[in-house]
Amino acid sequence: MDEPSKEIQDLARRAVARIHYERSQFDQAIDLYQSIPRHSKYFIDSLYERAWTFIKAKKFEQAYRAFDLLLLAEPDSTQAPELRLIMGNLNLRMNNFYLASDAF
Repeated sequence: MDEPSKEIQDLARRAVARIHYERSQFDQAIDLYQSIPRHSKYFIDSLYERAWTFIKAKKFEQAYRAFDLLLLAEPDSTQAPELRLIMGNLNLRMNNFYLASDAF
């Protein structure tokens, strides 16, 4: 399959995942986000959206891991400080107060 076709498939998966998210069908949305390959240029964006889907589904540990992967993939991102604050908030929600205080 050629590169433009792969990009279209990845974008289609993200679009359908967003529809599932809006319909509160979080497990289906997560599955679609996870189906986007790591080598795709849309992987980082899908990982970010998947993390927020985990939060909406109240799966805070998975959301924390997804944000952690984002920081590992792009530690110098302009979003890095915001992601660290979100991770601190997730630690509060998981009753990890010591880790949360380190984040803040």
